[in-house]
Amino acid sequence: MATTLRGAQLHQTQGRLGRTGATLRPVAPLPRQAQAHTKPSRGGATSATTAGRVGSAGSAATFANQLEALRSMSTVVADTGEMALVKKYRPQDCTTNPSLTLKAVQNPEYAHHLMDALAQSNGAGGGVSSGRKFAATATTNSSSSSSSSSSNNNNNNNNNNNNNNNNNNNNNNNNNNNNNNNNNNNNNNNNNNNNNNNNDNNNNDNNKFAGVADVLAVNIGVELLNVVPGRVSTEVDAHLSFDTAATVDKALRIIDLYAARGVDPSRLYIKIASSWEGIEACRQLQRRGISTNMTLLFSFAQAAACADAGASLISPFVGRIMDWHKAKEGRDFAPEEDPGVKSVRDIYNYYKTHAYPTIVMAASFRNIGEIRQLAGCDNITIAPALLAELEGCTEPLARMLSPDSASSAVPKLSGITREKFDASHGSDQMAVDKLAQGIEAFASDQRKLEAMLAELSQK
Repeated sequence: MATTLRGAQLHQTQGRLGRTGATLRPVAPLPRQAQAHTKPSRGGATSATTAGRVGSAGSAATFANQLEALRSMSTVVADTGEMALVKKYRPQDCTTNPSLTLKAVQNPEYAHHLMDALAQSNGAGGGVSSGRKFAATATTNSSSSSSSSSSNNNNNNNNNNNNNNNNNNNNNNNNNNNNNNNNNNNNNNNNNNNNNNNNDNNNNDNNKFAGVADVLAVNIGVELLNVVPGRVSTEVDAHLSFDTAATVDKALRIIDLYAARGVDPSRLYIKIASSWEGIEACRQLQRRGISTNMTLLFSFAQAAACADAGASLISPFVGRIMDWHKAKEGRDFAPEEDPGVKSVRDIYNYYKTHAYPTIVMAASFRNIGEIRQLAGCDNITIAPALLAELEGCTEPLARMLSPDSASSAVPKLSGITREKFDASHGSDQMAVDKLAQGIEAFASDQRKLEAMLAELSQK
């Protein structure tokens, strides 16, 4: 899967939507203190009790349930795009992705967002057509020119040479026209084959609705920002995960769409898959002052490269790591031995030991036992079902992670190159598998969203 995705690199043409005139109230910049993390005292763990009150002077605070206790240690983020659940659990931030957006708009209460996005895009003068454009991957470019004497070559040989050399068309002026036509046909067929590797191609009418899907994601993000005090993460189209320039273009488009709705960039994270190309896009965006959330992170190599690139935040996936090991080993894992928990713990300790400012946001949980093991992580993004479980639990909650007690024997890794990244990340089969699967899953749900929009546009 990873080879297929990289082989069919995708390119996003930049298509800016015009201002639609449809506005909500401006969303104010995020106050600096709103995202600050209170540094815990060294040593002792905190706990939740059933008392639901604050202790007297000098004593530890007590909380009604584990969710409230967790809020005192970590920034709690809601992993949903559904407004009613955000209002219920009052998170600091919200994260979204194509899968969560697809789930949200399938709820009749949120279906209006689909029509709103279509209406805004149609009224923006070309927004609907500002979708993906696939770039062919050149697989053989062994030479850039050929001698003019090749005009006397056998026609069949010229045709074969044309398949490997795009410039032969200019040099072989005396070739039979049929050979040139065959060359063009062969190139077109190669392009189609590359595009079909991702079950998508230039002739797929749904591609033009990628731009509308951007509007849809931003509309939902704006609504969430009117409820949460912090930030919203909006994800770049997963089809662009192996194209740095296209990812940067898409991120800037998302920022522009939010700006048109009165949203300051300080309220946003741009979510990007943690491929090498995505990490390079992160580096460029951070230099422009755009905060990134590096998602689909499964290996220490990804985490080290993201920190080196200056990412604002990373989202290491706990549950998906555990899923892979569970399938591989055929057994369940207790929370304290969970491979996903161990991965996040190692990353957290490395970041704090070397004073990286990048926020570690643990994500993708399968049970609240995993969450408990990571209490104290900078941020924790949690699905509504698990938020409900934590809210219903009144047992003590111990702090497991703290900047003061963090320690890592791994030296600081700086100046990470593509070669070093590929060698390190590529040696972790779990991470290679899960990154490819994650990108394909998000891309699949993106296509489903675009198909829904395409169908609605015909009504």
